[in-house]
Amino acid sequence: MTPASPLRHAMRRPIARRPVLYGAVARLTGNTQFVRSRTDLVIDGFPRSANSTTEAAFHVAEGADHGYRLAHHTHAPAQFLQAVRFGCPAVLLLREPDAAILSWKEAHGTGMTFATLYEDWLAFHRPLTGIGAHVVVAPFTLVIRDYGAVAAAVNAKFGTRFRCPAPSPAFAEAVARKRDRISYARTGHAPRYSSDRDTAFHARRMAERARLRDAQAAPELATLRAAARALHGELRAAAMPDPDAAAPRGLPCPRQERMTNA
Repeated sequence: MTPASPLRHAMRRPIARRPVLYGAVARLTGNTQFVRSRTDLVIDGFPRSANSTTEAAFHVAEGADHGYRLAHHTHAPAQFLQAVRFGCPAVLLLREPDAAILSWKEAHGTGMTFATLYEDWLAFHRPLTGIGAHVVVAPFTLVIRDYGAVAAAVNAKFGTRFRCPAPSPAFAEAVARKRDRISYARTGHAPRYSSDRDTAFHARRMAERARLRDAQAAPELATLRAAARALHGELRAAAMPDPDAAAPRGLPCPRQERMTNA
């Protein structure tokens, strides 16, 4: 989901939750990332929920020229609703809303308000309540640490035979390189959280995040934050267990982030 006006976001929401309508728009616009009847796997989620990292991990795990058809990066609930209709294996990437929204806001600047981003988060996830019986719901904290566990859960649920690499520094480095190459090809630059960015750039990012956290904690956002956290809790109950994850963070957040957000 690229930055756009609040009006465009509001107009997109009803389309994004209707598979037939979203699919028609995808065909008209040449969007090849939407699930088809012959798709082998869907990996998708709200922006800044490890979408790019998980896509890269899949490609690294399966190797060059693996031939699988992957649907990804629509950031639309229609992706999963249609995948369920097709019986297509699917992974819903789930990140705590405050963290995902802060990351999106820091990445894309002042064009969108926090209120609009919380409304987007809710609009993406509300149609997916109860979908945990039909897809693998993968917590952000797990997928960035152990992609192989997610692949194993997909295999167990759908009878697929995707590779399940064990976590290792070498695999993590290969995924980071692949993710950055994908980003360069699509956008012309490395992700903002890439280690290819210099120290001064990351220092500016952290300073901007500290400023944005204060705005995110504004009292007028309390109702939206509470609704998003409640919905996250409902979805998280159907997600893969992640016993090594830190306790969920509320606001204010510690001023340290993982280097894996997209």
